[in-house]
Amino acid sequence: MKALYRVVAGVVMSLVVTGCDGASFPLAGMKDVPLREPLVVSSDGPVLSVGDRFSIGIKKDGSVWSWGTDRNGVLARRLSSAEQGYWPGVVDGVRDAVSVSASSDFALAVTKDGSVWSWGGNRYGQLGYDLDDEMYAQERSEEEVRGNFSLTPHVIPGLPRIKAAVAAMEIGVALAEDGSVWAWGSDGDWSPFAENGGPRESRRPLRIDGMERIVSITASSSVIAGIDADGNLITAGVRDECGRRKSAKVGPDSLVGRVALPGRVVQASLSSVMAGVALLENGQVWVWGWNGSGRLGLGDVESQYAPKRLETLSEITQIAAGFDYMVALSKSGDLIYWGNLVYGSSLEAPASRKLRLDRPVVISRGVSCSALVAGPVAFACVNKSGAVRYMGWNRHGQRGIGRANPDVSLDYLMTFEKSLWTR
Repeated sequence: MKALYRVVAGVVMSLVVTGCDGASFPLAGMKDVPLREPLVVSSDGPVLSVGDRFSIGIKKDGSVWSWGTDRNGVLARRLSSAEQGYWPGVVDGVRDAVSVSASSDFALAVTKDGSVWSWGGNRYGQLGYDLDDEMYAQERSEEEVRGNFSLTPHVIPGLPRIKAAVAAMEIGVALAEDGSVWAWGSDGDWSPFAENGGPRESRRPLRIDGMERIVSITASSSVIAGIDADGNLITAGVRDECGRRKSAKVGPDSLVGRVALPGRVVQASLSSVMAGVALLENGQVWVWGWNGSGRLGLGDVESQYAPKRLETLSEITQIAAGFDYMVALSKSGDLIYWGNLVYGSSLEAPASRKLRLDRPVVISRGVSCSALVAGPVAFACVNKSGAVRYMGWNRHGQRGIGRANPDVSLDYLMTFEKSLWTR
């Protein structure tokens, strides 16, 4: 990217970022105008999910497809070569799916009958069952046994009828039709159910006390968040990124609590690096959590232990959070980005270059997007026709274009590319 801006210590200091093709990316500076009608966001689970190295999606016929780099059986397909995984292919055994979720090394799918299917790695019990049980052990290959993973999807036992599920690092979370929330697994340091001496890790689903009448959920490796029927954002976790003030330490009496926001919450998303974002029904965006790289979009690096409004954004209709960035879509079709942009041949220095956008930037206009989906290092828009377009990394083939890109330029990161997979 040919950048016509001044950078000080990796921070954009001008009002416009201009790409090699002449496209300008101005800093967002919207008038403080609320939406005329209260925003309503579907509480249905996602039909596309972008994981660390792979993506999964649901066709309109209910079949589940996967593409990207297979690690610990996340593609649930037997591949003849790594390159074959870059092409979308069907996941055998799962039918009539209504929502999916991809994590770093496992995946979940919810089917029309309320069942949750899981496959992939199971180091911390994130599949929701013990692979050493006789019913699972007999069909696993030596490679699956050694790697503690399952290439074959199985139904998680012990759950009520489920409407949506989230795979977050090594934790699985499910939202039941009755509004209760269930979780299993662990990230090795924290578990969502270690209250009053509870287990640090669970290989079976346990109900999260205090989360009731929930209509939609999201999760990170250390926080579970749900929006209840009254539009309150309820979080459960043991770290300060829950969106509640730092002084309100989470312990046995405060594992679950309400985030103080000045309106009805219609959508929320959590970053895997201890940050969160919420969208109110009036189109306002509020952020909180760790801000070491300026990922909150507030123009500084000061962490926020209670929500703070992004005042340059209004009339927003969708939000999503990735590993080190956040994105939003406005009513007029502006696609807005803030956080880190890492490009080059690796996500790790010194082979990478990093551009810090610590204020929201408009990266595209006139975007038609019925679903905005963010993964750790790539995000996608699904339009009404079912076509899918990606921005971000494709080092592992997660864009589903039939190939991987080992070295990515800033232009490539910021340009939409149509996936081979469509709904």
